[in-house]
Amino acid sequence: MKIRNVKIKKTKKNDIKKSGYYAVLGNEELAELLRKGQSTTIRNGNELEDIIGSQVKFNKVSSISFEELLNMIMTNPTQNFYTSKFSLKKEILTNNGIELKGKKSISVDGLLYRDYILYIIEYKDGDNLDTKKSQSEVESLSKISELFTSLGIENSPKLVLWRCDDIKNSSIKTSEHRDYLTTGLEVSNILDISFDEIQEIRNKDQEDNVVYFTEQVCKILNLKKID
Repeated sequence: MKIRNVKIKKTKKNDIKKSGYYAVLGNEELAELLRKGQSTTIRNGNELEDIIGSQVKFNKVSSISFEELLNMIMTNPTQNFYTSKFSLKKEILTNNGIELKGKKSISVDGLLYRDYILYIIEYKDGDNLDTKKSQSEVESLSKISELFTSLGIENSPKLVLWRCDDIKNSSIKTSEHRDYLTTGLEVSNILDISFDEIQEIRNKDQEDNVVYFTEQVCKILNLKKID
């Protein structure tokens, strides 16, 4: 994801002068540049999911419901397939004896059914899980895994730390589900895609981001660009 392509709609609610970026720098343009950088970081995760989906060579299905998924596995268990973004309504879980508190539904980034195993996948671009959102993602993996296990479908929940080299060095607030953790390289092998090729695609944006960020800082501060 390129910083230069990120557009942030300006409203009274997101006035840059009320942001933490402005509080630190006291400069509207620099604060806006940092906000664009942070927004790019967040959107990078969504872009990663899209790139992975484009590289997967398995049969791809989209907007599949729980009933349709279950039917595909039961009627044609030898057919491998991949789907991006899978959601489950609370009622499906509760009807199968699984409790879900405070949510109407849960979702994961992808599902891969391969060789009689359903891989339940959540992608994280970084290598740490010390956020409330991460714990929510762990819960989604756990509940969906519990559901398919109750239905007799072998499954493997995967919380992918894409840039992590060694899971031992990752951080997670709960140790209960550390066995879900896997690296980008490991899940690439499961998905039968090239980790290195995906990184090459993303690295091209890094080069542009350095150029753009440097140019903008120099322009804002009236500095001479250093080649």
